[in-house]
Amino acid sequence: MLPIDKNIYQQLSEEGTKRFSKIKKEDRIHYGKEFGQKSLLAFARYIDPNFQSPKHIKTIIDLLEDMEKGKILRAILNLPPRHGKSQICTRIFPTWYLGKHPETEVIIASYSNKKAERFTGWIRDRIEAPAFSAVFPDVAVRDDVRARSDWQTTAGGVVIGAGLSGGLTGEGAGLLIIDDPYKNMEEATSETMNEKIWENYLSVAEARLAPDARVLIVHTRWTRNDLTGRLLGEDKDEE
Repeated sequence: MLPIDKNIYQQLSEEGTKRFSKIKKEDRIHYGKEFGQKSLLAFARYIDPNFQSPKHIKTIIDLLEDMEKGKILRAILNLPPRHGKSQICTRIFPTWYLGKHPETEVIIASYSNKKAERFTGWIRDRIEAPAFSAVFPDVAVRDDVRARSDWQTTAGGVVIGAGLSGGLTGEGAGLLIIDDPYKNMEEATSETMNEKIWENYLSVAEARLAPDARVLIVHTRWTRNDLTGRLLGEDKDEE
């Protein structure tokens, strides 16, 4: 047998993986309906026809499934922009979580009310769609409380979207997701903004959440003094 160049072999393997890992639309639908309640990956591929699952996304999905089961209660995910973190973490995951726990109070926070509302509105719209009902038939949005940034499920669940810089005082939840607390580098390097975000995080995450609440923080790193840096103690390294 002739020796095979390792680089060529790797390229062929990667190309083969790409070809044979593609899932047809009809397979996504069938598999999603069958296994969407148990598998976040199956649900993601079903509820979002354009969903892609490279290796890092599958790793994130494993983490999120462990969070839903209560094996992990708090997690931080730091990734560069355009890596699919918001789609799986802040849209699809809370949609799936509410399907399994429709009585849960959920807070989605971001750098502005408008940004957070995009997430909570997306979740609401998916839960009201027939595709979701095919997987979770007993979960629905209340007709009388359904604003994009503040709505409820018929099982008593509450979903609120708000800007972290504006404050979430008085709100509590069983699932808190913070996605991009900073709009840009200017906000992330502002001492005033960092203090405000830190204080508002503490007012909810350390004071208002249930003991077994899940807390997921997702954002791009900017400085050692950003939210992740403070939580990990990196800001003290600068002193």
